[in-house]
Amino acid sequence: MSDVEKKYHVMVDYYTEQHIDQNLLEIIQKESSETVLVNAASYFLHPKKGGKKIGNKLLENLMSVVDKKYPGDTGRFLCMKNEFPCESKANTTKRIDIMIEFEKYCIAIEAKVNSKLDNPLNEYSNALIDRSDSRECQQFVLVKKDNSTQTKDYLTEKGFLKNWEIITWSQLLDGMEGYIAKTENSSIANPYNNLIESLIKIDKKPKRLEDIENNLGDDLDRKLDILLKKLKPLVPNYNLYTWDGDKELREVIEPRLVLENKKDLFKIDICVGIRGLQFVVFKKSGYSNKLFKAMCDKYPFYYWQDYLDNYELYNRFVICYRDDEKEDVKGPQFPQNPSNEKPNLGIESVKREDTVLIKYDKNDDWLNLAYNKVKEIKEYLEAKLK
Repeated sequence: MSDVEKKYHVMVDYYTEQHIDQNLLEIIQKESSETVLVNAASYFLHPKKGGKKIGNKLLENLMSVVDKKYPGDTGRFLCMKNEFPCESKANTTKRIDIMIEFEKYCIAIEAKVNSKLDNPLNEYSNALIDRSDSRECQQFVLVKKDNSTQTKDYLTEKGFLKNWEIITWSQLLDGMEGYIAKTENSSIANPYNNLIESLIKIDKKPKRLEDIENNLGDDLDRKLDILLKKLKPLVPNYNLYTWDGDKELREVIEPRLVLENKKDLFKIDICVGIRGLQFVVFKKSGYSNKLFKAMCDKYPFYYWQDYLDNYELYNRFVICYRDDEKEDVKGPQFPQNPSNEKPNLGIESVKREDTVLIKYDKNDDWLNLAYNKVKEIKEYLEAKLK
């Protein structure tokens, strides 16, 4: 096994370990829902509800950012409100994500998971001051660690930094992994651990992948760059751009070159992977039955499932090859891996060897193969979908 293959398998093992068991929110596909996660956080911040179960650890972490303690500095807890309304002259009512009221203290929290800060914080401040009625008050922006610098820049630019404190999800959840370890095993039978685990995962950074990113990143970027230059003359009327994920929202190790039809007939994601190139076809604006039928008429394919996808994406089609090379076999395929004698269930399509249509070579001859493959897919879909 080559050094590159070894590093690839280290990455695969990492993701397999991370997603082998799904918690409740992952099962119902709400693990990235900002509303759900903020509601879960507020439950564990509430001293009479989830806070009581965890010794008010989240509230303690929150107050430590401003060097305060509950209940010594805040007084006794009075109430909590999610989506606290801010009176406004505008027709639409603006709302603070979480408002917590104590005898001597009021707290406002604007929370972000997979979105960036762009809120009328001045109106939020006015609403909190009105509610505090001369009590001391504090305002927090809760964000991912990777987004803290950008958030600080935003607050500085808008003149809000002196009034709003930044706290990250990892700061808020500090010490909670130990709580899970001391209590029952995280399972369907323990919904509290499920919720805490989901909150921890918001800001949990990958481990053991740093070397892979450092060692392979430059090489993949080089391949991505020369592939873009190779394909640019082929698609003058298409949007052609690189995408390596939003580092604040989604972890992407293997970058993509995106070929986007300007009439929104289809997109082709060329995944520049560690092992070679994969081709994922889909429609930018959602599902297209016409595109699905066109793919069924020409190609065998799997439903795309990336490293971080818990479920197969029904509207994204990753072209594969058949190890028996039967020309008449088209459409959705039963999962199989040509490297094994038996079909290998449970392996996401991104990991399957038969989705890697083009493998690299030392002389970069793979570029011509990629050019021809993209030309074939593009011209076929243009003819079928026009």
